[in-house]
Amino acid sequence: MSRLPSHTTTSRRPWLAAAVAVLCLAVVVSAHGYALRLDVRARDASFPADTRLAYSDTTLRIEPWNHAFEVTNAVAKASVLLETQRVDEAYFLLLPFAATVRGDELFRTAYQDVLEAKWALDSRKAHQQHAREKEDGELDPEDVLK
Repeated sequence: MSRLPSHTTTSRRPWLAAAVAVLCLAVVVSAHGYALRLDVRARDASFPADTRLAYSDTTLRIEPWNHAFEVTNAVAKASVLLETQRVDEAYFLLLPFAATVRGDELFRTAYQDVLEAKWALDSRKAHQQHAREKEDGELDPEDVLK
């Protein structure tokens, strides 16, 4: 069995390293492009909320560090929570983003929808609890609505 001279094998290694680097770059760029397409779908209100949530969950699995994908995911989760009447959970999910997200119309609309639902819910709770107050204005622990 003949072996190639050592100068032949070492001269191929830089090409191999370059080929591997190009392949890795192609995979990263393709994954990012795929995540961007899924994010567009996750932000599309024509899809059902649970479908949009599935799309945004996938984008976060691909790029967990991407803040824009995190915002989209929070909006999709909040939409699902609102559909299932879990208004307080939706509110507390979006609240931390309210201080940092700017210029995102989807977030603004979703946050306003949650605030509107929360305002109506909290007003109803306060009205109902007021009827359960004792003469001194206190409530029994079982009368506190959550």
